[in-house]
Amino acid sequence: MLNEGNMDIRIFRTASLCFCAVLLLFAAAGCDSSGKPQPKDSDNSITALQEKAAGGDIAAMVALGRMFLDDNKDVEINYAEALKWFEAASAKGSAEAAAYCGYICHYGGYGVEKDKQKALSYYKMSAEKGDQRGQFFYGQRLMDDGNQTAAEAWLEKSAEQGMLAAQLTLGDLYYAQNTAAGAAKAVKWYKRAADQECPGAMNNLAYLWAEQGKELDKALILAGKAVSMDPDNGAFIDTLGWIMFKKGRYNEALGRLTEAERLNSEDAGILDHLGETCLKLGKKAEAAQYWSRALEQSADQEFKEKIQQKLNSLKK
Repeated sequence: MLNEGNMDIRIFRTASLCFCAVLLLFAAAGCDSSGKPQPKDSDNSITALQEKAAGGDIAAMVALGRMFLDDNKDVEINYAEALKWFEAASAKGSAEAAAYCGYICHYGGYGVEKDKQKALSYYKMSAEKGDQRGQFFYGQRLMDDGNQTAAEAWLEKSAEQGMLAAQLTLGDLYYAQNTAAGAAKAVKWYKRAADQECPGAMNNLAYLWAEQGKELDKALILAGKAVSMDPDNGAFIDTLGWIMFKKGRYNEALGRLTEAERLNSEDAGILDHLGETCLKLGKKAEAAQYWSRALEQSADQEFKEKIQQKLNSLKK
């Protein structure tokens, strides 16, 4: 279950969930950059919007573009039509529209060919004008290109504006550094994301604290809340069980970890946690079975070596 830099795979899972949420935010008509509903015009029909857009109304252009991104009762998804309106708004200085242009060019589909270089230009334009979505996606692309210092700077700008995806991404990046300084920064951003009721951030922060052996009472509350928000998430349940283990509540931990294993039976990290818990309860045979399965499921060499050492210790 450990990834490069001793980083738990659950961290990447929740980042992906958050990234999907950003894509939904892009397609959400009538919302501002934080995803909150904006006041609606008295007539927001496509005909009215087209008339306003034709007259140079930037807000109407953006609203029209959003309509063609989202499959609704008025129009079918049509990225080419959406891009036309977003480009028009971008040309008039809309940073929000430029971010949408970048998204459409980057991913393509629905009548638009992918053009990642064009997308990067739009993301940069949006980011430099202060749009939190543009800053987030520009940071992501810079990260893909290996420019981590610049990427972190743009992600920080986006996160400071309240962009949930940027906050969670920064938490992941700093946690992956596997340093005390990185962990402190990860805690900062996970807390900010958790304050926005993000269950992935709650889970990651709780797991980070559990691994540090710190703030276990707070971690237990956070993990419990994450599970209540997503009760079928095996990674979240595993975190809750692992915190119980850290608090010495081994029987309760076993129950939760067994539940997590039923949901994610091939997850090597959960199997490892079950092995540790069974060993604490004096169930060496069961511990050996879980660790043997963990060994089979993992491709991480460092993790496999640690599991093999645990298995070897059972034979002494």
